[in-house]
Amino acid sequence: MKAITRRLSKVMTTNKVLNPNNWAALPGGNTYDPIHILNNDFLYEAMRRIKISEQIVKIIDSVLESRQNKVITYHGLTEPYKVHDGIDQGDAISPLLWRIYYDPLLDAMEKSELGYTMSAEHIQQLNKVNDSFTSLKLYATVYMDDTVWIANSRSSLQKMLRIAEEFCEIVDISINAEKSQVLHICPKKDDELLPIQVKDQQVIPVKKSMLIRYLGVWLQSEPYKVHDGIDQGDAISPLLWRIYYDPLLDAMEKSELGYTMSAEHIQQLNKVNDSFTSLKLYATVYMDDTVWIANSRSSLQKMLRIAEEFCEIVDISINAEKSQVLHICPKKDDELLPIQVKDQQVIPVKKSMLIRYLGVWLQSATDKLVRYILNHVTFPQIEYLLKDMVLSESVCNTVNSTVLQFFKNKVGFVRSAMNSIFFMSEGYKLFNIQNRQIQMHGVNWLKRVNADNDVGLSTRIRLQQYQNATWHHKSILNSITIVNTKIGHNLIGDILGMLKAIDFKFHICTTLPGSLTFPSGGFILIAKCKDIKWFKKYCQSLKNRRIMFFDQLFNIDFSTFLHWPHLLTFIKGATREAIPGWYNDLEALHNTPTIRNKLIGMKEFHNFINPFIDMYSPFKTKDGVWYSQKDKGQYNIGKLTRERSLEDVLVDDYIAQHFVQVSRELEPTSIVKPCEKCPININTKGNDPRCLIAIDKSESIQIPVKKSKNSTSNTRHNQMEKRIVMPAKDIRKMHQIINEVKIEDTPYNNCIMDEDIDFEVTMFVNSKRKFLESKFMTEKVTVNKLIEITSQLRHLNNITVYTDSSCKDFDGQYGMGLGWIISESMNSIENDIRFKCYADHFPSSTKAELLAIITALAVASVGSVVNVFTDSQNVINIIEEIVSNRDRDIQWTKGKKIISRNAILHMIKDLDLTVQCHKVKTHSNDKYNEEIDSLARITWNEIFSGERIQVNIQAFNIPMIIPLWRGLALDISIKDTLQSINEYTWTQKWLNQNRIKWWITRDKARRIYWKFTAKSIHPSKITTFKSDFRESKFRQFSLKLLNDELPTMNNLHKRNFTNENPFKELKEKFIRMTHFEANKIKPTLVLSKTRERLQTVTENWENQKATAMEYSWITLPDIIIGLVPNSFVTACKELTGDSTLGAKVVIKSIYAFKKHLFGIWKQRCERLILWEKSKNITTNDKRSNKLKFVSNNSLTVIEREVDFDDITGAPLHNASVVVTPVSRQQYSYILNEASLNALTPVQGATMSCAVN
Repeated sequence: MKAITRRLSKVMTTNKVLNPNNWAALPGGNTYDPIHILNNDFLYEAMRRIKISEQIVKIIDSVLESRQNKVITYHGLTEPYKVHDGIDQGDAISPLLWRIYYDPLLDAMEKSELGYTMSAEHIQQLNKVNDSFTSLKLYATVYMDDTVWIANSRSSLQKMLRIAEEFCEIVDISINAEKSQVLHICPKKDDELLPIQVKDQQVIPVKKSMLIRYLGVWLQSEPYKVHDGIDQGDAISPLLWRIYYDPLLDAMEKSELGYTMSAEHIQQLNKVNDSFTSLKLYATVYMDDTVWIANSRSSLQKMLRIAEEFCEIVDISINAEKSQVLHICPKKDDELLPIQVKDQQVIPVKKSMLIRYLGVWLQSATDKLVRYILNHVTFPQIEYLLKDMVLSESVCNTVNSTVLQFFKNKVGFVRSAMNSIFFMSEGYKLFNIQNRQIQMHGVNWLKRVNADNDVGLSTRIRLQQYQNATWHHKSILNSITIVNTKIGHNLIGDILGMLKAIDFKFHICTTLPGSLTFPSGGFILIAKCKDIKWFKKYCQSLKNRRIMFFDQLFNIDFSTFLHWPHLLTFIKGATREAIPGWYNDLEALHNTPTIRNKLIGMKEFHNFINPFIDMYSPFKTKDGVWYSQKDKGQYNIGKLTRERSLEDVLVDDYIAQHFVQVSRELEPTSIVKPCEKCPININTKGNDPRCLIAIDKSESIQIPVKKSKNSTSNTRHNQMEKRIVMPAKDIRKMHQIINEVKIEDTPYNNCIMDEDIDFEVTMFVNSKRKFLESKFMTEKVTVNKLIEITSQLRHLNNITVYTDSSCKDFDGQYGMGLGWIISESMNSIENDIRFKCYADHFPSSTKAELLAIITALAVASVGSVVNVFTDSQNVINIIEEIVSNRDRDIQWTKGKKIISRNAILHMIKDLDLTVQCHKVKTHSNDKYNEEIDSLARITWNEIFSGERIQVNIQAFNIPMIIPLWRGLALDISIKDTLQSINEYTWTQKWLNQNRIKWWITRDKARRIYWKFTAKSIHPSKITTFKSDFRESKFRQFSLKLLNDELPTMNNLHKRNFTNENPFKELKEKFIRMTHFEANKIKPTLVLSKTRERLQTVTENWENQKATAMEYSWITLPDIIIGLVPNSFVTACKELTGDSTLGAKVVIKSIYAFKKHLFGIWKQRCERLILWEKSKNITTNDKRSNKLKFVSNNSLTVIEREVDFDDITGAPLHNASVVVTPVSRQQYSYILNEASLNALTPVQGATMSCAVN
């Protein structure tokens, strides 16, 4: 059945056979997108409906009919029973069969006119109303048998339910009305609580404040009737439960069962009648969590029988599956004997296992276990609930603070420990809720917006709606501007805001259905001329009138600020209305010096012609469409008519009723009256009194004419007249512009061609140069090389090319080399053709190899066959997948190599190439494979000096929204990018801590082998399950050592100073431990040679101060805190003669050295505690901010407050005391006993006891 399931799934997914609104069974389906049991006869008909092979139908029929099932129980399998109908829930093919079975209903809903249509307008030109709309019809979203019906009204939903009920009756299934809920979004008051009829029951819509749970996500919910019991969250519920449960505890107390603990009070050794104190324990209870305590197995069994009798009486039950038995000090025979709980047997847990009671693990959990519970149990549940919402930064900080406080406590760190230790990859790699929600929403949103289904279209519609709502002149995808919206008001806005905050933008795709559009073309943005508060107030009003720029408020030549009646004529769809407040504010603003200065630039920007005054597009108002045409020096005004059949009228002409302007004192006014026939009349119908004229479309302009009391001239105010609501000078200016804009044909230039120039070759080179410069972003030298190679290959229609690449890390500086060879022996050319180049950003060997193939394809002739030889099977798989689906667009698959895949596909299509890949075995003595391997290698100098090349995503018109980070198009998944950004961010936060940055200079950082430094902290990877308490303690000590989190007494070694170097003994210890580990691998190694070889590592240890970590070279304290120098790695490699074996020596010797340090530190802490007790130093003394002097006989307190710096330990208000920045970083665990008895000033801010 698995084979049939895989085959059917592939066919149905590829050919889109089933309705896309059911998200189950097929690959790519999930429970995320919908948020955002059968009659077999009908099942077979449903399969035949979608043309499934009759042979497969018979196979499925034979499996489902006349079959028997058994049920798996604790005691084994039950007797078989006959299955009369339906499919098995756990079978592999069952989800697919259910989807086929349910598909006819969804298909019927799709063909009906029912449902809800969501749409978004694509506003591109502010002066036109014929902008396009993208719409999507939604009627249902289904996951298996969980169906959500979507309708635009209550009556529409009722009709949909009737269709569903008819389908259910036919196929012998039913709708569960009790589990059905109705959610009414934005209801009218009269319809708010009107019920929906579902079968014979009425379902009342839930209230707005209630929650509904769908696929595990809480959207809204309706109240339910409680038939019995008490509410868990009620204030009185705990008290009621305790009263309810008390009879059972009372019965246990009166019985002789339980466990008695006692203690004898011995006073007189010669008497045996001393008294005893005893306590009978039988149970400890918290609400319904009960622990029964007994002195034997039989006694516990009797107690459980009493408890079971009580439960039967009060109609509750014991959950045997959650019950556990802990046997303390058992006899060998009784150790694993089970306890009978109801009908099940519960076996006692082993001593090494953990038992959880009231949230407390009775045995201690390791740091890995606590991390696993947080990262892989708690966080996934939180993330699933965040699918349709975004947490604000303050809420995220609260969650992180709570998690950190818990984790620090469990793994033995103080609350003040640096947070970055726990989040960075070199530390505990703990999840951060802010980082996790950015990663989850970023990945899922990109997947949705690029999807080729209803989810993708609906996401792009919502994106367009958000773009329109922001009323911004730039795309919200690639604009740096973050639109300030309240968290929770718009999910897309919240997601884009989070991504933009970490420098993400997105490449705009114009080929996707419903692609994002935005209005532009203006010079002075209104939003930048006024404050944010003003713009928020009037944003919606401006959007309704499609006004975004100051440019729109001026006449045709920017000489006049438009009067409100005149402006209304250019506001598409606007009606007569009162002058709004924003108009008065902007009218006053345009006379200010600031705006006047900008107006000069605005005129020059538009070449003194306002593009927002639309002169051509028909603009229909209640008074019709009007035109003006200049004819023989006269301006003819005409109103468009419906006449279509008139003689002597050209096809490209309008037919309009002629109007004339009313004159006053020989001057034309804005008032127009119908013409009573004139010489230009073309109306030949005698019964039609109108004067009709022909309007030339190419020479006419559309003008606004409305019935209005207001006039643009000084005539006949306050009378309703048909008026040209536009100054006459603007009309004349518009006609002048039309006459000036003439398209003149450029005469052919009969130039004399040079006979020595091959015109065909020149044209070929120029076209190829244009092609290559558009496809790649590179230097001119690289383009010239490719053009030269192209010229050599012009005559070849079959090319064989060897490609290879390299990706190398030079101490944190990555570089990618790529190259290819076209051999002379295999391609009929005179000499081998070699090409080499380099690439940057997001390095990987696969990316470099694909880029090499893209450049090789670019030089091929049109229609040629290209044979690619490569040693990368991954690259071959990618190329073959692209070639086999060359007629389809590349789909979004986690965003990996999307740009490279699309570039190869477009290169194959543009040049009509046939590509064949061949695998070359590595190191197979293939001449050209060895040569290309050498050619593609990259060196340190070439990282900075080599010629760079990368794909231009604009030229390939990739049909996807591609993420950009700091202007770089991502050819890797956004998930990997976000993880890298988060790791880098937390590492930088760690480096910027005061206690770290004072000693880690740039020169020292280059001398440290960071990979081994991080590895030496963890005996095993923090992400693995291998864990024990020794490892947990070792990791805790290593991190505290590195980050100065160990309790110390500052500067103890400076008291009672001696000439003996306190680090001398540790230096010798370090050398001997290294020799011991190296000697295991190389037994012939002698100690003197090891000491000599490590001399370069330890040369500065004798000459410098023991605490001089701020120096650029490596000192012993650097080794002590856990840093691994490059010189030490090199020395171990030379000692063993092998880099892999040398790495083992490095790690093992550092481990051994840290274990030695741990022993010294532990002894020092014990001595410190004894010293504190001898000097009567209390915890309150250490916490106070007073300076204390301790002598051998007394404790003297100076009565003055001194604040100490938490990082350096230096007093902030005492100039007489000088403390160096390294005072906190004194590793006093190596001090001798005499140092503890010195006369020592104790600083409370830095004094502490030993940890754990």
